[in-house]
Amino acid sequence: MSTREDEPSASGTVPLLGEDTSEVGYESYHVVSTRSKIKRLLPVLTVIFGTSFLVAGLIFVAFPGWFWKNSPSQTGGESGDDGGETVFSQGEDQSQNSLATSIVEAMDSRIDPCEDFYRYACGGWLNRTSIPPDRSSYGKSFTVLTERIEATLRNLLEGELYMGRTKTGKLYYSCMNMPDDSNSFLQYLNLSYYSLVKDLSDSRSIANLTALFHSAQISVFFEASVAEDLLDPTKYSFYFSQGGLSLPSREYYLEQSTERKKIRSQYLSYIKDLFNSTLLHTKNESEESSSIFSLSLEEAANEILLLETVLANISRPLADLRDPNISYNPVPITLIPQYMHIEAYLSVLGVDPSVIDNIVVIDSVEFFAKLSEMMNTTPVDTIKAYMTFHALNSLVSDGMLGESLYDKYFDFYGRKIAGQKEKSPRWRRCLSYTNSGLGDLLGMAFVEQNFSSSRKESAENMLRKIEASFAVVLRDSPWLSEEVKSAAAEKLREVNNKIGYSESPDTYDDVEISNDNFFLNSLSIRLHGSKKALQKLGKPVDKKEWLMTPQTVNAYYNPSQNEMVFPAAILQIPFFSEEYPAAVNFGGLGSVMGHELSHGFDDQGRKFDGKGAFHEWWTSDVETMFEERAQCVSKLYSSFYPSELSSEHHVNGNLTLGENIADLGGVKVAYQAYKYFSGGLATQFSGNDFVPGLNDEQLFFVSYAQLWCRKYTRETLEMLLETDPHSPSEFRVKGPLSQYQEFANAFGCQKGSIYAPEQTCSVW
Repeated sequence: MSTREDEPSASGTVPLLGEDTSEVGYESYHVVSTRSKIKRLLPVLTVIFGTSFLVAGLIFVAFPGWFWKNSPSQTGGESGDDGGETVFSQGEDQSQNSLATSIVEAMDSRIDPCEDFYRYACGGWLNRTSIPPDRSSYGKSFTVLTERIEATLRNLLEGELYMGRTKTGKLYYSCMNMPDDSNSFLQYLNLSYYSLVKDLSDSRSIANLTALFHSAQISVFFEASVAEDLLDPTKYSFYFSQGGLSLPSREYYLEQSTERKKIRSQYLSYIKDLFNSTLLHTKNESEESSSIFSLSLEEAANEILLLETVLANISRPLADLRDPNISYNPVPITLIPQYMHIEAYLSVLGVDPSVIDNIVVIDSVEFFAKLSEMMNTTPVDTIKAYMTFHALNSLVSDGMLGESLYDKYFDFYGRKIAGQKEKSPRWRRCLSYTNSGLGDLLGMAFVEQNFSSSRKESAENMLRKIEASFAVVLRDSPWLSEEVKSAAAEKLREVNNKIGYSESPDTYDDVEISNDNFFLNSLSIRLHGSKKALQKLGKPVDKKEWLMTPQTVNAYYNPSQNEMVFPAAILQIPFFSEEYPAAVNFGGLGSVMGHELSHGFDDQGRKFDGKGAFHEWWTSDVETMFEERAQCVSKLYSSFYPSELSSEHHVNGNLTLGENIADLGGVKVAYQAYKYFSGGLATQFSGNDFVPGLNDEQLFFVSYAQLWCRKYTRETLEMLLETDPHSPSEFRVKGPLSQYQEFANAFGCQKGSIYAPEQTCSVW
């Protein structure tokens, strides 16, 4: 059960980074990673902004002329008077000197910025940096900041949180002391599990067991989640989404390349190895078989791969599901395909059909029709083998069955799938489990020591500038009709901003945590998450809810609530500092804010109004012009492919369209806000004073680009191109900046160069 925080679907929210393997290791990319589901499931923080701030923000956006007396569109780029408003102090200190040195060392000034700005800005760092063996990718900004926050959290968990016998301290301790050898526990688990599956005989019993698995965060057949209803965002709906796969995407099953065939062969070996290490066996004609199913382990592995291949065949491509017109299908439960046994499934979960208005929302009608037939016609032994493997794989992925079994999981998903050479150290994995499972509690301790009210106020001040900049972008878009401009401006005024942290976090009162049983601790957390999600059904949507913890280095926009959320962790160096020059802050955090705000008007977000309701509020002629502009962006990005890979491994312009539109808009909005703001800023730094050789405008663009300096393993890069709604980091620089005239002006790029093409794409 999940709240679908990070799924690339219409009602979900896609964070700035998506799920980034570099921060927690390869595990978070695994499609059925239980920890990933727990992270999505536990909506972590809520916050109430004061009325005065909301009123001030609305007035600011409603009357941008008050603040944009000399906006770039009115004065040809000249900056105006800031009216004495202070966003950042600019006194010189050691952090500024360190920043300037860091910027210069990351660059490679030998590269022509008009031909390859990514390597101009990041080349020095790329040349010096190797991916650590316990990472599948590594970034200059996001990963380094995450490592710093990890160190802070580790100190808390191994210090006062442990000494105080807090739930977070005890969970971390139980993980760190999980025994490597779990043989006696596995025997108990086998017997307990056998009692669950021994009576599995028909599609109804399969539906019942599927519900039990879903309540324990074990993914089988499909995904179930609770989220705002797209048409009525004041209530929650129950969503069913295609799923049931154990490889990263449908392409891993369907593509016939040598590499994909090799992965599937290795997958078969992993299934057999996991079964052989965990199940009680009997001998059957000299072949190992399980006491749970009558198939030999060889047969079981082949049947599981075959079943998942069928699921992959009936699954829609991820890019298709980005369109809410395709993926939002409310279906009365009486019309749910027969062999899904929806009423039995809901009964096991304790969901009264009347609470969900006797409706379930499904993302693919065809998938569930064919899944129903599969559940009725697939041999029971195959179903038993499939569900048993998914249960074991889920438990092993979270280290719940000991280190020796986790090593097998890592060898396949880490080394073979993601190209990661070594598993993450145990403390980092235990920190990740604790952070995912009890993130609100850990976040409270983090905020107390690492986030000040002045920093929050500074971020709020910057965000008002970004919103005013976007108001001008809307006003100056000639292809928008006055009717659509008015409606878009109204939506912009209604955006709800959440910054920093919540004042009413989850306290996990029903979660039982002991010092010495990580398995039961983790199970308690999983059940808490499902219970919390299901209890939302029938209740009004909590508009104060957060879907990220304050210690998360990320941000998101939620179209169903028309809200932007910026956790405390991303309001840190190198994204943001009250001591940094404005060009650096706006190129960093400002572009992040502009990115999230642009999501409200990308190809998905534009279909939701200011209240978060999904409906068409654009006139048909303006919608057509938007689609033409969006297709230009899609075609542009589909022409990009990483130099480390062959041209067949190119960006999927349709899958990444929303993020690409947000990147294009985010840079433009942040730059315009910076240009206006910098004129009234009492700064000691301008031109070459801060970074020799860079003027203010150039410093802005270099600061933006250096957010995305990143290296990937080949395997991870290939996986991301098929599964991630974000483009690889190189193209989050090349895409937006090559289409932006202000960048070309700043670096004197001649028409016809890569960063000043004859024809450009833009939406905002």
